[in-house]
Amino acid sequence: MPMSVSLALKLATMAATAIASPLSTAPTYPQVKAGAGAGAGAGIPVETVDLVRFRVEPEDRMVVRVLAPGPTALNFLIDTAAERSAISREAAQRLGLRPAGPVSIVSFGGSHNVPTVRVPSLHFSKTTRNDLVVLTFPDEIIGADGFLGVDALQDKKIEFDFVRDRMTVRHARAVAGEFEMLESTTVKASRRNGRLVFSDAMVNGVKADVLLDTGSSITIGNLALRDALRAKGRLGPTVPVRLLSITGEIIVADYGTVKDVMLNGVEFLSMPMAFSTQEPFRALSLDRKPAVLLGMDALRTFGGVMVDFRSRNVRFAARNDGDTTFRIFGHRSRGR
Repeated sequence: MPMSVSLALKLATMAATAIASPLSTAPTYPQVKAGAGAGAGAGIPVETVDLVRFRVEPEDRMVVRVLAPGPTALNFLIDTAAERSAISREAAQRLGLRPAGPVSIVSFGGSHNVPTVRVPSLHFSKTTRNDLVVLTFPDEIIGADGFLGVDALQDKKIEFDFVRDRMTVRHARAVAGEFEMLESTTVKASRRNGRLVFSDAMVNGVKADVLLDTGSSITIGNLALRDALRAKGRLGPTVPVRLLSITGEIIVADYGTVKDVMLNGVEFLSMPMAFSTQEPFRALSLDRKPAVLLGMDALRTFGGVMVDFRSRNVRFAARNDGDTTFRIFGHRSRGR
C-alpha cells in the first residue's frame, strides 16, 4: 500500500471539520429525527441536504509546539490515523520549503495527487526528525500549521487532558503525567501499518475493528457496519448529511446514533456516528468487515486519553462530573 494512502482517510474527515460553511456560524450537529432516510443519500437530492459544519474552533483545538528551521515555532495537531505528517501550504511558503513532488492519496472523494515539501528538520518533545517529506494542504483545511502523523509518533506517548484542554507529547519511556480523574482503564490495541486498532470491539452486538483517529472531530463507520447493524435491526433513525472531502468533493453520508460500543474495558452507551463511502476504508483493508474511525467527538467524552504507541496501550480516564455516556470496567486504576 502506498505510504500516503491512509492519510487521506484522516484528512477526508478533517476536511469535514474545517468547512467554512455559510449555513452556520458555530459547530452544528444534525438532530436525528424518526423516519429519516434509510441510506446514504436515500434518493434525496444532494442540494437539499444540509451541509453540516464539523469545524473545530481555535479554542477547541489541542496542539503541540513544533520548531521548524529558523527557528520558527509552529502549532501542530496530532493525528493517530495519518501515515505521513503534513504542513500547511502557508507555513511551507513562510519557511521557503522546497517542493518534493506530488504524492497520490485516497480520500472519501477518490484518488488525487497532493503536493509535498521537504522539511530539513522538525523538533518536538526533545526529538528531532530530519529530512522529512510531508504533504501540504491549505491552512483552513488542516486547522493548524500542520499535524504529526504516525511517521513521527512511533516512539511517543500522547496525553490528551480534556479537563484542562491541553495535550502533552512525551517519549514512550517517560513517566506519564497524572490525570486527576476518578478512575481509568487501559486497553491494549493491535498495530496495523503503524496505527492503533482495537480488533475485538463490539458495536451494538456487531464485531468491528475500531481505528483510533485523533485527527478527526467526528466518528465514521463503514458501510459494512451500517449494513450489519441494519440487518440486525440495531441501527436507529439516520439523517443524510453532506461532508466535504479534503479534495473538495461533497459526500453524502448517513448520520445517527449507535448504542453499546465496547472496547475491551470501556463501553460507550451512546455514540454519534456517520456512515460513509468505502474508498479510504478499502485503502486500509478495512472495507470488507465492519470498521469504525474513532474520532475526537467520542474521545472528548472522557476526562483524558493517553496513547502509547510503543506499548500499544490506550488509557481512558473518567471525568469527575458524573458523565453517564460511557462506563469503565475491567482493570481500573484510581486517580489522585
